[in-house]
Amino acid sequence: MLIRYATRKDAQDIARIHVEAWRSGYKGIMPDEYLKSLSVKEKTRQWDEALATKGPGINRVVVLNGVISGFCVYGPARDDDLSNENAGELVALNISPDCWGQGLGTELAKQTVKSAHHYQWRSLYLWVLKENTRARRLYEQMGFSRQGREKFTTQLTGHELHEIRYVRQIPADSY
Repeated sequence: MLIRYATRKDAQDIARIHVEAWRSGYKGIMPDEYLKSLSVKEKTRQWDEALATKGPGINRVVVLNGVISGFCVYGPARDDDLSNENAGELVALNISPDCWGQGLGTELAKQTVKSAHHYQWRSLYLWVLKENTRARRLYEQMGFSRQGREKFTTQLTGHELHEIRYVRQIPADSY
């Protein structure tokens, strides 16, 4: 297993994983018509554009047996209440459904925590769908805890999605 920074050459593989992971992981959580509408071609275009711009997000991929099998995106906090507190955000973590249960998500999450130390973030947070119990278990095993902050959005699917925020403190003495 290898974890490395993503490049534009990875856009199609990331897009494929993005679509497959969402279709499998969010089945029964997000509307079927939305999940069916996800397009690898469109996601490839979006990922190519995102990887071409050197924005604040850091993109990593995990390679297993020579094949990109997952990705994560993290960066400085975007939430107003944490943006001035030297916090980081795990924006996305997706693993190919064929590789679920093999520890790839755990390894990507560990890499993100190591990066939090590097950037001297005091905490690392993420938003997860309340109904996504598989992801919530992973984050809880990684030391994240439910913070109590919640939000409801219809922006993505046109249907209400319930998200909850998880936070992991990064001890100052670990820098």
